[in-house]
Amino acid sequence: METHEYPVEVIANKYYWLDSILNIISIIVILAILYFTIRLYRKIVRFLDKNS
Repeated sequence: METHEYPVEVIANKYYWLDSILNIISIIVILAILYFTIRLYRKIVRFLDKNS
């Protein structure tokens, strides 16, 4: 049982997981921003249609 004998692999694995998690988070954030932008845009269009 020499699980703690490979610090480089463990660190590389941690960085890989961190990188993939950050990628997923950034994709989610971008999708959320797009979603809210579209919702806001639709609200503004509807508001302008009511006023005109």
